[in-house]
Amino acid sequence: MESAVPPSKISALSSREFVGITADNPDCKIELKTFHSEIINDHDALKKEQDTYQEIAPIRKIDNTIIQGNYLQIKQDIQNIIN
Repeated sequence: MESAVPPSKISALSSREFVGITADNPDCKIELKTFHSEIINDHDALKKEQDTYQEIAPIRKIDNTIIQGNYLQIKQDIQNIIN
């Protein structure tokens, strides 16, 4: 199906544009299967919403020692299962 939306069409898209193809069922035919559209954002509303965002409080501090310990424990658990 690559020829239905050729690479030249995809490479010519501008930011926020998208193309696609959808499939239908024999009992539920879709007349328009290909589409080309653009996402339009209300940047003022998005900015207002983002201004109300709050930082997520950290649950716990993780460092490389904890990650390495978890990694080694998982490796050991797998080795125990294999044996």
